[in-house]
Amino acid sequence: MSDPQEQLKKLQAQINQSKKETKQLYFHLDRVLKSCQDSNLTTVYRQQVPNGPPVRFDNFGLYHVLRGHFNKISQIRWGPADSYYLLSSSQDGFMIIWDTLTGYKVKAIPLDVQWVLSCAYSPDGQLVASGGLSNRATIYNSESGTSRAVLKGHTCYISDMGFLGPDKLITASGDMNCILWDVNRAIQVNTYVDHLGDVLTLAVDQKNGRFVSGASDGYAKVWDCRSACPVYQYVVGHNEVTVVEQLTDHLFAAGTDDGTIKLFDIRSDGEINRYDPPFLASTVPPALHQNHQGAADDSSVTSIAFSTSGRLMFATYADKGCLVWDLLANQLLGELSGHSNQVNQVRVNGQGNGVATSSWDSTIKIWGAT
Repeated sequence: MSDPQEQLKKLQAQINQSKKETKQLYFHLDRVLKSCQDSNLTTVYRQQVPNGPPVRFDNFGLYHVLRGHFNKISQIRWGPADSYYLLSSSQDGFMIIWDTLTGYKVKAIPLDVQWVLSCAYSPDGQLVASGGLSNRATIYNSESGTSRAVLKGHTCYISDMGFLGPDKLITASGDMNCILWDVNRAIQVNTYVDHLGDVLTLAVDQKNGRFVSGASDGYAKVWDCRSACPVYQYVVGHNEVTVVEQLTDHLFAAGTDDGTIKLFDIRSDGEINRYDPPFLASTVPPALHQNHQGAADDSSVTSIAFSTSGRLMFATYADKGCLVWDLLANQLLGELSGHSNQVNQVRVNGQGNGVATSSWDSTIKIWGAT
């Protein structure tokens, strides 16, 4: 009888080989799809609107600097679409709800685990959630700050999360799975298994009951929450997919750890535009390029957000700050600067008149049109 350790090694080798073959097939399919593409979003825009007016970005200013955390801020989330509340989670062991109009704290919620990586705000504003290295998600009442439920089921860290509805939460994890939870009953409703690496990010479409996930295997997958299998899947690249963000119910962007952002349209079943790394001199305006000279060569995309019109794309890059793109013209318009450390998050509020950036310098900045 063979040694169990040897059997385990053989099984792991077979799994790794199967993953490799699967990845090769996905890349082959991606090449076939790209061979059918005859244009992209920017080319069509320039053909249809050759003399389109330039987008202004010189009227954007700083409104508030929110101070209260004492360690790195891991994630921020805006509250309900009609509110100006903002939720932040930090490795100081607290989540804070802010009133961004006044700049004051509304509630400070102590966490049961300090090493939090993600947070979420329910669409009705009643609940907030946190997750991280404890492998579990904790639900809190947003008014009292008391714990409502602890969701256990993942076998590795929780990297990202989002509310699908007032009582439904989706979590992404390093165990390569996403889980849909019934918050009221604290049980798993569905588990989504298809990635070949750590699931690092997700974006939830509350209106249509769908979400997009991105993982270290280089794929972005679109899921219908009623099905355990993805309805669409795309090869983003050979690098990790570090962030996904939805623009509409059929458009989403995916960023990777090499600084590339790609825009996908599920109606055409593929990539429709690509936004090259901003640290390259060929793509960055001279002023911005000079600002980033000497920075460490870490160009990972850490966060993406869109204006409500869909014309502007805000993107944060590790050690590069928050840059603003014209989505149609594929041009850089400027940057939101002022943080003294890495800017890791950017979010646009539901009304479209406020932008929040957070940083490892423990502060949050609120921006808007002046």
